[in-house]
Amino acid sequence: MLNCSFKTKLCVLALSSSLMLPAAASAATAGDSASQPAAPAFQTIFSVIQTNVNGVFIPGNFVINQDSRAVYAPGIGYIVVNKDTRLPPGSYYLKPASSVK
Repeated sequence: MLNCSFKTKLCVLALSSSLMLPAAASAATAGDSASQPAAPAFQTIFSVIQTNVNGVFIPGNFVINQDSRAVYAPGIGYIVVNKDTRLPPGSYYLKPASSVK
């Protein structure tokens, strides 16, 4: 193992770590109530944080100001950028639904 490349050592480390993970996860016994959290009273499955950017709701939590604009960039999705940012080809600014005619 002394003459192996860095990539080989990294692959061996990742593989051995992934094999040890299930053993560590199942180390607690089934009757050990201290290791098992109480069941929540309710679960929220489909909650998405949205940010209102000048009337357009974008999924995610963004820090915005007066110069922020909502953009759709192909291959990336919906993002928030500064109005002076140069957009990649095919990107466009999103307008609020109330201003679309």
